Amino acid sequence: YPAGMKTAAAVLACVLGATAPSAQSSLDEAFAAYWAASNRAEAGAAGEGILSLEPAFDEVLRRLEAGPRFDPDAATGSLMMERRNADGRRYPFLVIVPDDYDPARSYPLRAYLHGGVNRPLRDSDGGWWRNPQRVADSRHIAVFPYSWEESLWWHASQVENLSGILWRLKRTYNVDDNRVAMFGVSDGGTGAWFFAFRDATPWAAFLPFIAHPAVLSSPRVGADGDLFPVNLRNKPFYVVNGGRDRLYPVDAVAPFMALFDEAGVDLTFVPKPESEHSTSWWPDEAEAIEAFLAAAPRDPYPDHVWWRTDRTDRYQRAHWIVIDELDAEAGNIDESNQVIVGGRAYAAFPRRGPSGQLEVLREGNEVTVIARGVRRYTLLLSAAEFDFDAAIVVHTNGEESFRGRVEKSSEVLIKWATVDADRTMLFAAELSIEVGLAPPGGAGR
Repeated sequence: YPAGMKTAAAVLACVLGATAPSAQSSLDEAFAAYWAASNRAEAGAAGEGILSLEPAFDEVLRRLEAGPRFDPDAATGSLMMERRNADGRRYPFLVIVPDDYDPARSYPLRAYLHGGVNRPLRDSDGGWWRNPQRVADSRHIAVFPYSWEESLWWHASQVENLSGILWRLKRTYNVDDNRVAMFGVSDGGTGAWFFAFRDATPWAAFLPFIAHPAVLSSPRVGADGDLFPVNLRNKPFYVVNGGRDRLYPVDAVAPFMALFDEAGVDLTFVPKPESEHSTSWWPDEAEAIEAFLAAAPRDPYPDHVWWRTDRTDRYQRAHWIVIDELDAEAGNIDESNQVIVGGRAYAAFPRRGPSGQLEVLREGNEVTVIARGVRRYTLLLSAAEFDFDAAIVVHTNGEESFRGRVEKSSEVLIKWATVDADRTMLFAAELSIEVGLAPPGGAGR
């Protein structure tokens, strides 16, 4: 180089040498604060600190995929914990972490919902689940939430609670995001059905035992909103009922299993003809349950997704699709909802108001959407599934509703990582579509 250029190069090298470590240090500190957050609100504020440094998208993505540095001295064994919902109500829960927990490997997590929920809040001793050690083992992390008469499994408060529990445990322990399963017994099994109907995204599979989904259709039960069998198509189920069960015998449950099977639900139904309202059969069924779970990891970005909802302030999302606005003028949506019990046909899950439904299919960068009763929806686009260097094409109800390039956004990445606390389900852009409008292109966020 000429002398002047050598001098300039030397100065530039000195500047880069002085600033790069400082920038790296600031980003390290910002992410340390993000991972140390104890709830979504704190993480959201820490996320703003990350974005203020204007880091490269790929760097943010790399760090989110890597996740936090899990504490090798994290508490293990049986641990009583509690959290609070946004309204301040206290929710105790029991966690059993394997004694030989190794933060270097990821662990499946299983949530167990107990029965007998129509009781007052009791002392936080974990006694709401009989002998929790019976179902816990060294291969997974077990969590036992608590429900009582003021906050039943099928209330919005418990959806908030379970979401908060998962969020906290995923930030504390190395949880396998795609092997998070929900078990439920009796009322807890009914609760598992409710979550599958309304908030299925975090879960890999549902295992409702000695329960009945039709309980949720009774107005006296007070389930939060309408229930739609099509939503069950997104996850697999392992269902066990007893033939001599005084509450939910096989003969009463079987017509609903036939309805779900007809609707395309991935359903394993195991009748126990001699069993009463108990789980005495569980040890005999354990090997089959383990085989079912081993074969049912969650796909964080399923190519084919169905979702129907009656509201857009909650229960409006399934993985990478979000229903933003319903079309109240669209009328009723036809759906298989008839069961035959005792020779009489009736609606399994009565409708109380309007609803909207999306069926979404992705092939490469092309998305095909069937929208009914929906005025506006959002697609969450992952860099793991979409080629952002090429055009993305969306067809809605047979019309092209979007064609164009979409820019990756660190802001969107942080936003949804904060919501989900999920290292395997990260979104690089949001693409909002208004049904009925067919622009030639546009920009997502």
